[in-house]
Amino acid sequence: MVVSGYASFLIRERKKKSKHMQMMSGLRPWMYWLTAFIWDAVCYLMPIACFIAIYFIFNVKPLISRGETVGILILAMLLFGWNDIPFVYSFSFVFDTAPKGYTMIVMYHIITGMIGTIAVPIIKQTADDDTAHVCSIIFSWLFPIYSISNCYTTIYTNEVAREACSSVDCSIAYNKMIVPSCCGNATEKAYVDSVLNHADKKGILIAIIFFVIQGFIFWFTTIAFENGWFSKWKSDVASIFKKKEENRGEKNAFANGISAKGTLKNGHINLAFDFDDPQPNSIEDSDVLEEKKIVQNMTSHEHTIIVDNLKKWYGSFNAVKGVSFHVDIRDCFGLLGVNGAGKTSTFQMLTGENAISEGDALINGYSTKSDWRRAGAHIGYCPQYDAIIKEMSGEETLYMFARLRGIYEEDIPRIVYAVIQAIGIGMYAKRQIKTYSGGNKRRLSLGIALVGLPDVLLLDEPTTGVDPKARRIIWNILSKVREQGTALVLTSHSMEECEALCTSLAIMVYGQFRCLGSAQHLKSRYGAGYTLLVRLQDVDAAENVKREILCRFPGSMLKEEHVLQLNFELKKSNNVTWSSLFSQMEQIVAPLRIADYSLSQTTLEQVFLEFSRDAGAVSD
Repeated sequence: MVVSGYASFLIRERKKKSKHMQMMSGLRPWMYWLTAFIWDAVCYLMPIACFIAIYFIFNVKPLISRGETVGILILAMLLFGWNDIPFVYSFSFVFDTAPKGYTMIVMYHIITGMIGTIAVPIIKQTADDDTAHVCSIIFSWLFPIYSISNCYTTIYTNEVAREACSSVDCSIAYNKMIVPSCCGNATEKAYVDSVLNHADKKGILIAIIFFVIQGFIFWFTTIAFENGWFSKWKSDVASIFKKKEENRGEKNAFANGISAKGTLKNGHINLAFDFDDPQPNSIEDSDVLEEKKIVQNMTSHEHTIIVDNLKKWYGSFNAVKGVSFHVDIRDCFGLLGVNGAGKTSTFQMLTGENAISEGDALINGYSTKSDWRRAGAHIGYCPQYDAIIKEMSGEETLYMFARLRGIYEEDIPRIVYAVIQAIGIGMYAKRQIKTYSGGNKRRLSLGIALVGLPDVLLLDEPTTGVDPKARRIIWNILSKVREQGTALVLTSHSMEECEALCTSLAIMVYGQFRCLGSAQHLKSRYGAGYTLLVRLQDVDAAENVKREILCRFPGSMLKEEHVLQLNFELKKSNNVTWSSLFSQMEQIVAPLRIADYSLSQTTLEQVFLEFSRDAGAVSD
């Protein structure tokens, strides 16, 4: 029960990405697991001490009468901890929620303990002792919880027999004849001198050996999960079967009815097979293609961030389809797209949370694909969801990440204080994070990313859930950080935020960039022209206003109509100036009873919505 609880914190820390954030800040996996084991082992000593104390309090003589017996009992419990703690660590990777993980591990211990405890006595009744002993060994290997309970039983039984035989005077010939199992004349004595030295049913040597071996096995399993070896093996096996399926599909192309077009040339038949693509690739924009060419010709240390033909596959699904871009110091690159466009997958590859399928991303010349730990040392990351430990205070959290980043201890108080003041959580800094509002948690997440002022900031919707005043504060902080030489990559659903912070933007649709450039460039190139918003004094004037505007501005279109408000889209033209547009409107304000109007360039949000609408049309 106690050891099973160790999984809860590990699962919660992993699922909330707090563990990944610590790894990005410089924590090594071996250090993470070693400190976890040391702490858990110390906690494990407390129930051992309680058990021993209870035996002495209630005078359980068979277990406390001899110092050697107490020592063997403690050794068995310690080695069971060596076995069971890494077992819980490895199983923590299987579950997504702490309550479920804890419950399932507890149930596993209870059920497997009961199986051996019930089965072995039944086998003893129905078969010979040797068969029962072999079954007990098998159960001890399969179910360590049964093994430790069997150790208790063996030690207790042996000491009871020793105590019973201690009252027999073996110097008397009659006693030797009546109680031969105590006086050494029997083929099998009632007890052994030390259960630790016997591998038969009267000893626990086999169980002790099993504990040691299984401990190493479970540590290996934990390391395999930590390094993603099982996922890699699964992926490799899947790719082998995928290639076999593809080869089989090519061989059976005609049999499966795939259309084939044939031509006869120089005596050879040329066949072209047509496969339906459920999501046809759109033609890439010239700016996107130009960026790809620029990136391909870059050297590794030429720019702060270089993302070259980044791809991500989930099985047969291509989530990210060859994304390329670069970011220099004092630049902010904005990544826009609807949910499911591939933004999150791109960020996860940049932060090392997800493996890169193809391509590469370089951070200050270090590859996130082959040298992620060095690359991660240059990254400050603010994830979409708050990856923080709620039992800690904000100040403690910032201290922890400052130490992980290798900041000198004497500088940490000054740096942490500066970050706290910058993000505006001074009055809450010493409170537990679980008492923070959503907005303050977002501020703290940003503060974690800012600790040590890294060369690169990756910000996944940094102002989500933040009030307008705090949002402006965060924008000012990010602007100052950028001016000091940090490169930023930002995702956001706020077009205003992107225009305020980003020096360049890309809109992502179905895993690839549809356009790329500055906000003004995107508005000028992809904007439909101008937006005219007209508010009427009288609803009866609506038809006349619509007729007049459509006549005065050829190619214009009525986009929306709401009682007294009309929204027009005016066609973009090279010979149209702002002054001519306002002049035309002023001529009809009074005659058509227009209350007021506004003229503006197409907004970034409208450009984004156009691409989003195209994506929706394709998916539909």
